[in-house]
Amino acid sequence: TDMNRTVRRTLRASAVLALAFSGLAAPAQAGFIGINISGTLYNIDGSGTGTVLASSGAGSANAMARDSAGNIIVNGGGNPTRFYDIDPLSGAGTLAGTVPTAFSVRGLAYDSADQLFAVVDGGTTSAPDRLYTIDLGTSSRTLIGTNLGFTNIQGLAFNGTTMYGWSIT
Repeated sequence: TDMNRTVRRTLRASAVLALAFSGLAAPAQAGFIGINISGTLYNIDGSGTGTVLASSGAGSANAMARDSAGNIIVNGGGNPTRFYDIDPLSGAGTLAGTVPTAFSVRGLAYDSADQLFAVVDGGTTSAPDRLYTIDLGTSSRTLIGTNLGFTNIQGLAFNGTTMYGWSIT
């Protein structure tokens, strides 16, 4: 339908900025949950068709990750940088914690031990991006490295113990 094409185009154009594989939104349906910059969550089926789930309340959303228990975290921007827990059934967001100072998180991923990693924009197209671990319990971040081999990384994911990044360049 035209609506489905519009939603797919919107998801591509306004960018589903981060995806977390989740069968939680509808237990009988495996699929993806996506979020756009204004914090709207989408259920995305295997064909790429998206339907609006809810507004998370996480404005300036730019990254999302899911831990091993199915908990979803979203970066909401701001100063200090805010992180929100997302209810995968309703899409509602609850402030989970902050990390001092603003930094431009572009991708989030949990490893198999549920350690949260964030890739942060270097600030320009030629400046190196930075990789951090995030501890929301202590409101801290730890720099892992700045020589990631790429700039403009927009997403992170783990497959086993291997971390992958997606770059727009």
